[in-house]
Amino acid sequence: MRVLSMKSEMIRLVKGSCLIYTILEYVVSVTLCQGPSMQPTIEGQRDIVILNKLHVTLNKPLHCNDIVVLHSPINPAVSLCKRILYKQADFNRSESRVIPSVADALNTRSEDGRMMKNGCWVEGDNKQNSTDSRHYGMISESLIYAKVSFRIYPFDQFGWIS
Repeated sequence: MRVLSMKSEMIRLVKGSCLIYTILEYVVSVTLCQGPSMQPTIEGQRDIVILNKLHVTLNKPLHCNDIVVLHSPINPAVSLCKRILYKQADFNRSESRVIPSVADALNTRSEDGRMMKNGCWVEGDNKQNSTDSRHYGMISESLIYAKVSFRIYPFDQFGWIS
């Protein structure tokens, strides 16, 4: 009877662990932002934010001015927090509102000569202290894995992030 109880508890523990892993990997997670590139919107080394991973998991559209977390196009092991300024789809609809240097980058073709279908131009809010699309060009939307939705610390700035 004691063995059966231990087995039952182990099954519950494994199920609970799987549920927690799934939630943190695909739904939502909490992170401490580091670095100055998104100041003053997000203060590096201080702000704790909620990452909405479900938005990306469900392939919901991302929009200009969304703050996102992505894998660095230079080193995929590094995560970056940036704001989407332009999307390839928006550029295709209205070229006139895009500044020339960005327009050139958005028109850049991949190595095999095809246009990037889901490209984004991302930049940090702190232009003087941000490595972003101005350095590495347009990024593939597939590098984005979360949308920054909510600040939980500091408490005096608790709320939605825009």
